[in-house]
Amino acid sequence: MNIKPIVDRIARLIEARQKKLAPRNTGALAGSIKTMVNVARDIITISTKMFDYGYFQDSGISGTKERVSKNPQSFNPPGKFTGNWKMIGGNLPYGARVSIYKKGIQPQPFIVPATNQVMDSVGYQALADDIADNIALKFKKLQ
Repeated sequence: MNIKPIVDRIARLIEARQKKLAPRNTGALAGSIKTMVNVARDIITISTKMFDYGYFQDSGISGTKERVSKNPQSFNPPGKFTGNWKMIGGNLPYGARVSIYKKGIQPQPFIVPATNQVMDSVGYQALADDIADNIALKFKKLQ
């Protein structure tokens, strides 16, 4: 039974949904989201890659002065600054970087919600249909 084509289709739908739900400023984060399907023996895995800061956007990050609560819809628990961090950060204004360093960033979940929306709307049914079709074909071959 080869369900990889249907899993590839589901992965593309998840990627499109994650891009739609990802926090937007320049659109660079959404543009960096890519899903991959890995097949290893009896396990098929869909994974997502994106710019590193996307995971912090999804899960949040606790600042040095204020903690951020975990959001059950986030993929990971909030990150936190540890040790002696220096404030760096692309093109963000200095004041914004200081604020993030002290107060953190609230979670803006998009990874799990996108995956759940796709699986609930079409994913589970597509997998069930594909598996049922493959089983039916095997019964026909046995006759």
